[in-house]
Amino acid sequence: MVQNKMMLNQEVRKATNIDEIVKVYAKIDEGWLRFHYKLSIWLVAFAFIIECLLSIMIVQTDLLSTSVPVYIWRYIAVPSGVNLICIGIGTVVMRSQRSISHQVKMYTISLLLVAVAFILFTIHTIFVSSYFIFAIAIMLSTAYTCYKVTTVTITASLIGFAVSEIFIVWDTEKSIIFNNALRLGDFLVGLVILLAFSFICMVFIHYQRKKSCQYPVGIRKIPFREKAGNR
Repeated sequence: MVQNKMMLNQEVRKATNIDEIVKVYAKIDEGWLRFHYKLSIWLVAFAFIIECLLSIMIVQTDLLSTSVPVYIWRYIAVPSGVNLICIGIGTVVMRSQRSISHQVKMYTISLLLVAVAFILFTIHTIFVSSYFIFAIAIMLSTAYTCYKVTTVTITASLIGFAVSEIFIVWDTEKSIIFNNALRLGDFLVGLVILLAFSFICMVFIHYQRKKSCQYPVGIRKIPFREKAGNR
């Protein structure tokens, strides 16, 4: 009788510990999601400030190849407006307490950051290194250690990068990549780098999940993200 009671107490204690661990993981995931959302806002605000400063510099030099109103419309008003729409969608999703699940919020915020990256890259595609904005969106999604979220983010980033380079000519000084060997080379290099970076991120997630399996048997594979079905 005493032995059975002791075993029962151990099981109850173990279950309590598992519940506590699940709550800790849930709190960590929720904290990162909110930071991810706030980071998107900061990125949009930072981009707007930089655009305004650049416009002042360009207007006062000979670099301006169009009229001031057209420049403001194309490089400040339109991108900032679309970015604000993305942030507005993110705000609605984040403020939803019951109708939208945590998993849906993870996908939404990750994809909204990709959308912001797409807008900024399309506006400044003349700068070769601007494709690293997509790498930032991919990297931030790895914090959830969820293969599906990062895979969707990678796919959206690669599609956005390719569509912007091949089909969209927002900058009047941008040349079509198939008409310029240098531009085509830059596109292929950027694509390879994003693919390699994506592979590294997936490997990182693999080892992070593998490390989480080193817990004792009673609490192995119990993190919130796995319990929520985010494998």
